Amino acid sequence: MDIVVVGVSYKNTPIEVREKLAFTKKKFEKAYDRLSLILDESVILSTCNRSEIYGVYSDMPQAIEQIKDFFCLFHGLEKGTLDQYFYVKENMDCVTHLFQVTAGLDSQVLGEDQILGQVKSAHQRALELHMSGRVLNRLFRDGITNGKKVRLETKISQNPTSISYLAIQYLEKSLSDYQERNVLLIGAGKMNRLALTYLKDMGFSRILVANRTYEAARSLKEVYPDIEIILFDEIEDYLFICDVVISSTAAPHLVIKREEIVGYKKGSIYLDLAVPRDIDPRVGELIGITLVDLDALEKIQTENQEKRRQAGEKARFLIEEAVDEFDQWLQCIPLFPAIKQIESYHEHVLNKEMPNLIDRLKNTEDEAKMAVILKGFVKKIYSPPMVRLKQFSVLENKEDLTEILETLYKEESV
Repeated sequence: MDIVVVGVSYKNTPIEVREKLAFTKKKFEKAYDRLSLILDESVILSTCNRSEIYGVYSDMPQAIEQIKDFFCLFHGLEKGTLDQYFYVKENMDCVTHLFQVTAGLDSQVLGEDQILGQVKSAHQRALELHMSGRVLNRLFRDGITNGKKVRLETKISQNPTSISYLAIQYLEKSLSDYQERNVLLIGAGKMNRLALTYLKDMGFSRILVANRTYEAARSLKEVYPDIEIILFDEIEDYLFICDVVISSTAAPHLVIKREEIVGYKKGSIYLDLAVPRDIDPRVGELIGITLVDLDALEKIQTENQEKRRQAGEKARFLIEEAVDEFDQWLQCIPLFPAIKQIESYHEHVLNKEMPNLIDRLKNTEDEAKMAVILKGFVKKIYSPPMVRLKQFSVLENKEDLTEILETLYKEESV
């Protein structure tokens, strides 16, 4: 049994490729149905910065090639066209990778928090579709726990440096006189909700929000009463008054198309924080519009990156410890049936002997007699296994078995 992750990320894969490999909500069930023919267990992690498939399988070379083929065929691409972008990590390298992801060390913004929730949601989805089993359940739960521990002990997420915050930093450097400017948020998901908190602090004149589900956008007014909610179909009617447009939806298609833009404000900035992209790349060709996507934001350096790098060094030590612990658990899997049998044996003896033991102790006040009764009880527990153990005396090499038993029953471990 082996563990593997095959995927692409922002590190070496441009956004125009990543968006083709994004898994939308409607695609997950079909994707898992196909993966069940390849892998014993699987979890798909699909975010704006990465598309990864984690799997458990017995034939690693075959599984890796099948996962690569799946990526291509599922998204309508020819086999082999993405080989230059794929990374493959096996076993403990795979574990280390996931733990780095959950800790925010592999993120576009070092230490960002959003990935932790995304990993948790990805695992939960795989659980609901019965594709995450014993190994990946333990791996992802440990990864999430480790991610929380890293943030707590290193303070790597102390300063806001999410993608949303990077977008706001870009606006701060590019614009002035916020009190005279208007901004339109398209989408009411986590990314834009976070952006909204920063935009309110900046003091924009008007903040408009449009979402395909009107009620979801409407719920934001409970927290931010001053924002304006517009219908999704009205987006193009408001572009001519907007200095900033920030789009972050889960739409599988373009939300703003070049040919549908009739009027817009000159000198405006369009920020596309979605994968697949929401805004037609050709919008950036319009005179007076600056279009910024995720790959462009990657080039923006934040002031606290050095502090986060230092925190990242400490985080790596914590990750190494967590990986070692997972490895120890993984190596114990072949022993689980034996451990279960030992537990069952002791439980059987206890259930059988405990009522009689309690009755005898109730009727005994002499401490010496109590000691004799308890010793007899303990003997009933260990005697049958000891009798069977002596049958192994015929083995030629008894040293390993002896060493195991001596280690197992060291007095300090009791």
